[in-house]
Amino acid sequence: MQEKENQVMTGLTRIFSSIFALVVCLLCAAPTAGYEWTPLPDMKHVHKAGTMTVMRDGRVLLIGGASGDAGQTHALAEVFDPAAGTFRVTGSMHQRRSGHCSVALADGSVLVAGGSAGRVLHELRSVELYDARTGRFTKVGDMSVGRMASPTCTALPDGNVLIAGGAYEGTVGSGNVLLDRFDFSRSTLVPRVGKLASPRSGPGHVSILLATGQILNIGGMSDYSSPAVPAAESYDPEHNVSSAMRMQPAGGPGPYAAAALPDGNVILMKKGETTYPEYYDPSEWRYETLLAAGAFRMNPAASSITALRGGKILFISGRQLRVFDPAGNSTEQIGFPPRLGNGQCVELDDGRLFCANLENKAAALLRLKE
Repeated sequence: MQEKENQVMTGLTRIFSSIFALVVCLLCAAPTAGYEWTPLPDMKHVHKAGTMTVMRDGRVLLIGGASGDAGQTHALAEVFDPAAGTFRVTGSMHQRRSGHCSVALADGSVLVAGGSAGRVLHELRSVELYDARTGRFTKVGDMSVGRMASPTCTALPDGNVLIAGGAYEGTVGSGNVLLDRFDFSRSTLVPRVGKLASPRSGPGHVSILLATGQILNIGGMSDYSSPAVPAAESYDPEHNVSSAMRMQPAGGPGPYAAAALPDGNVILMKKGETTYPEYYDPSEWRYETLLAAGAFRMNPAASSITALRGGKILFISGRQLRVFDPAGNSTEQIGFPPRLGNGQCVELDDGRLFCANLENKAAALLRLKE
């Protein structure tokens, strides 16, 4: 009986995957669209609240997450190869985790920090390194404090990584102010290198390396119910000091999506409200409302901004993608194929976008036409 049920479930999975591929192909065939979707096989694992990071060799590392509710957090990882269009299982982490952060390093490895081990939201202090050559994770050490609920990992010009934010249950879910640094040359953690001006946690907290060498920390929650105040602050890695910025974004405190642009500016937008994106110019400490992009609402949970190397800006919100071209002040709206809604995208070395819904294994490639 159990074997027959497994056969039925396997058959249904294949049917849904075939329908997904067919719909994606139909979207690809649209002659007038300024984009093209290419279907991919399903990922090997579900990575709900996991991360995906483009490695130095161009492949994408998908790390951790949960296969169901928070009680099913896992340590599994897999690699997507854009050249072959395939996924393969790689080594597992030493610690199961979700809601963590990850960042590619200069030597080709990937740093993974914090998150939750699941089952009563056990916050993690541990940090691991993934070696792309061997496909194995190694332990680095422990941070100064546990960091669940989406801490940030920001690579610095000297190769080091600043680890900020995240929450810890020890103070009823308060966001962290303590900053830790990963020393790239020594492959060790340096704890408590500074403090944020305000506690910050959650996916609405973003850390961005500015052209000035400072780090912009914007948005997030100071605890379960209160937004971080001030909305934006600037951290100086040289002097290990973070302070509120003289000029604040028009949206005020709350959750944000943001990305660094090729010209050194930052594009940002408050989540959960119908509003306009904003430019931030760090050279002049000035914000500017981007009226040409139009007003729209960013989904509080499933939304992000990706600045593409060609100059276009991708806004992802729920089941919709908006591509804004600053050169022509034009916007094109693109619908996610079925099963990819509420997904996220990263830009590959060849300019294509790898898009995936980490909650159901669905993935596809998106090429934006010139």
